[in-house]
Amino acid sequence: MRELYGADFFRAFDRVAAEHFGVSPVVLMENAGRGTADALCNRFVPSGHCLILAGPGNNGGDGFVLARHLVLRGWHVELIQISPNKNVSAEFAANLEIVQRLSIPIEFSDKLDNNALREKIARADVIVDALLGTGSKGVLRGEIERLVCALNSCTVKKDTPHIMSLDIPTGVDPDTGEIASFAVRADLTVTYAAPKIGLFVMPGADCAGEVRTTDIGIAREGVLPHLERDAPGASQDAILLIEENDAGVLIPQTSHAIHKGDRGRLLICGGCETYRGAPVLTGLGALRAGCGLVVLAIPEEICESAAALLPEAVLLPLPANPQTSAQKILPWMERCEAAVVGPGMGRDEFAKHLCEFFWNAWNKPLLVDADGLFFLARLGGRRRDDALVTPHEGEAATLLGMKPEEISACRLRACREIAARYAPTLLKGRRTLVCDGPHARVLPPGHACLAVPGSGDVLSGACGALLARGLSPLAAGNLGGLLHAKAGAALGATWSTHGTLARDIAVRIASEMNAATRQEA
Repeated sequence: MRELYGADFFRAFDRVAAEHFGVSPVVLMENAGRGTADALCNRFVPSGHCLILAGPGNNGGDGFVLARHLVLRGWHVELIQISPNKNVSAEFAANLEIVQRLSIPIEFSDKLDNNALREKIARADVIVDALLGTGSKGVLRGEIERLVCALNSCTVKKDTPHIMSLDIPTGVDPDTGEIASFAVRADLTVTYAAPKIGLFVMPGADCAGEVRTTDIGIAREGVLPHLERDAPGASQDAILLIEENDAGVLIPQTSHAIHKGDRGRLLICGGCETYRGAPVLTGLGALRAGCGLVVLAIPEEICESAAALLPEAVLLPLPANPQTSAQKILPWMERCEAAVVGPGMGRDEFAKHLCEFFWNAWNKPLLVDADGLFFLARLGGRRRDDALVTPHEGEAATLLGMKPEEISACRLRACREIAARYAPTLLKGRRTLVCDGPHARVLPPGHACLAVPGSGDVLSGACGALLARGLSPLAAGNLGGLLHAKAGAALGATWSTHGTLARDIAVRIASEMNAATRQEA
């Protein structure tokens, strides 16, 4: 796991570096530029033609230092500079003067028309975005907007130059990953001192490309003790990046003398005539994630097919009357440690009443997914700390009264808002987010092969199994989402993008869980 930080932290970082350690901003800038040169040459080519787009602030200053180090390595370097504000920093001014004294070609962007700008971009092997750093937010304007538009227009053509961003792609909010208008789409982002939140949260993560963190002369761990406890950026547990090799430490330990009852017992309520397979896939996901007992509380008319598809599950046939069905479920509340409600339930009155029953009367940990989220949005009422809701962006939009595209644009804010209104939340997507209010986690990207029918049902089952094992909603979402992502990555490497079935994902979750357990042992 790695901590992710926002802009406030890095403002405090620079201040502490100077005040407590005597590491001046000019030294930090020098180290940033040199580290960036190393990353550029290692990632792309050892020498060539580099065009650096330098902004009016310290991100531009980093670009000036980079230019000098590339020239020392035999690169042909050109600079296009945004006219700086009058009140530039001392380190910016010092490094600009060095570039000028070395006669590295530099032109002001407002002296170049669009054709001349496109020609310069087309000639370069690598283009460096040193326009705006972590101190900038909001809609791009003026010359910054024009340069980013020109840069992005080259990426739609074949044989385009490589693009690298310094610290964060211009246009990406460092605190949220949101993009107010548009942003540079980089192949590589070299970020300084510690990774930024916006580099790993969609949609910003999609613009960052590969992310490498470079040392700038003082470690994050050295700065943290000198931050005031309540100062902006001081929190160490706000957002964590969960990485693929973290599965072993997240999986609960299992005794060799374990009984199936010790693995957790999970009740799954869902299914209808149209969506017979959804609760079965949820049960399969739970069993493959190690659940000791799965009870399928499903309509009577689909029990025969469920028994044939998943004979390992216990069946609890539900009559058409929702009150009678709720009475049949109640005794299992004493026997099961957790429940999942929603997969394939449909949206009729029967489903509505059962969803209300689970949210208001089930007093054990609860996972709500799929059609259960549709009804949850209409219930109102209390928030639950012991529940986990697992929406995709469309379902998140229903929960918040927004449009799906609005959720896509502000995923971190949306996840936090759902967690605040309803319960700890797992917001599915390429970079799945898990949040319980004060804490947020970002999961690995998985693979496009996960975008298949029933994939979310399997994920709900895996997370439900972990709730039944006693994990908190945040921990269950972290581990279940991580195993799901790792299963997708493994299947993608085998099957590529097409042809994966939800049942394949469930089987692979078991493989990933066992592999992680062996590695940890």
